[in-house]
Amino acid sequence: MVLTDIQIMTHLGVQPAARRNAIIADFLSDGLEGLQHLTEDDVKDLCSSYAKRTDNPFPIILTPTQRKRFLALVLFVKDSIRAQVVPSFEDGTTAQELRDILDEALQQEKTRKEQKKVGE
Repeated sequence: MVLTDIQIMTHLGVQPAARRNAIIADFLSDGLEGLQHLTEDDVKDLCSSYAKRTDNPFPIILTPTQRKRFLALVLFVKDSIRAQVVPSFEDGTTAQELRDILDEALQQEKTRKEQKKVGE
């Protein structure tokens, strides 16, 4: 078994349920694998758009930490697909474990960018 979208968003700190479900319907509409095509700018734009929308339960203002976690989730998905693994989190993954996994994805992206600069 794997974590559900609801569990993932809950672990990322998106509350209450109505807001969490609205973000799931938008951000995770194609599941985790659907995130593979998003860029960093796409994530920033999506997160900003949630604060500007007026349909209920929006506007939703995400904290800088939540925005960072959304980006990290996209990076995790891209890393998983690069490794030819279906992106998922094992059932029972705690919020802290999920955050640690996402922190690692951010660190890997930082390392890739540094290596790219060295190679130029």
